[in-house]
Amino acid sequence: MGSRCEDHWQWDFHVTAIILLDNPELMQEAMELMEILGGICPTVGAVDSIKWWPSTEGCFTVKSCCSLMRVRHLEEEVEANKLAAIKWVWEAAVPSKIKVFGWRFFLNRLPSKDQLVRRNILHREEDKMCVMCSGEYEDLVHLSFLCPFAKNVWIMIGLWLDIMLDVSVAGHLHLAHFLQVLKGRIKRKKLCLIWLTTVWVIWNSRNNIIFNNSPLVLDDVITSIKSVSWIWLSVGSSKSPFISFYSWYQAPLEALKYV
Repeated sequence: MGSRCEDHWQWDFHVTAIILLDNPELMQEAMELMEILGGICPTVGAVDSIKWWPSTEGCFTVKSCCSLMRVRHLEEEVEANKLAAIKWVWEAAVPSKIKVFGWRFFLNRLPSKDQLVRRNILHREEDKMCVMCSGEYEDLVHLSFLCPFAKNVWIMIGLWLDIMLDVSVAGHLHLAHFLQVLKGRIKRKKLCLIWLTTVWVIWNSRNNIIFNNSPLVLDDVITSIKSVSWIWLSVGSSKSPFISFYSWYQAPLEALKYV
């Protein structure tokens, strides 16, 4: 599973990665395990023992656990704009798992190809490329906003909402731009629903290409965004007037005025 390289241990997860590539959920768990093992260096000839390594004494304490969590989750200072975007995600009218997805998205905690390369899972040059355009290395910003296919998705969503989106904006700034364009017209949590649905469907389309060898069709992606957002809106608006799928499909902003 690895070898010594000068004064540190180099883990090799290549074989494990081949097994996990067909299961994105297990891949994410494996990435989290790799983060933990990153600071572990096996000692040849030593007897195995159990030790709580965040503590100098080797014993678990609440204080050392809290310190570990702060180090793991706050190693990079999160800028104010990104914190605002994360707050908007948690307020969005979407299922809990999609809020978690949005949180992980903004903190770059999804198993995109750049993360797999960083963890020594992907090695070949062709494996690093975006599966939707094959023209750039894949990371979440490129995949969701700057890839030509993703740009076309956002253009189509803009046409659906009767707005003009700047497709050169990416990441948390894209969400801020999206909300600003529609500010005062619709409740923010409903707008975040549409934005998160779009990012979620793009991510799932990418996974379907990799894991199921599915074709990538723009019209199918747009239809999926409209369908999934309508379902989440209907489930989350049980006390509000029912919105027909036809109304949602034809005039979403007008429909949102009633929920």
